[in-house]
Amino acid sequence: MAEMNAKAAIGNKRKYNMLLDNCHQFSAGCITGNFENSNNFLWMLKDLAEKEYVFKSWRVWDYDD
Repeated sequence: MAEMNAKAAIGNKRKYNMLLDNCHQFSAGCITGNFENSNNFLWMLKDLAEKEYVFKSWRVWDYDD
């Protein structure tokens, strides 16, 4: 579902605001389909993802490789 919402957003334009309309809000929109959500902080996005996908661990990337 999130992939379909993200693909549907291709070509759409939004005004970016670091606090009020940012990548966390976009990512939450990909999960829910509602891009006008209030999930503007990482902890909000994590809470939403954990509720929607029922998981508790996040992958940690090692960028040194």
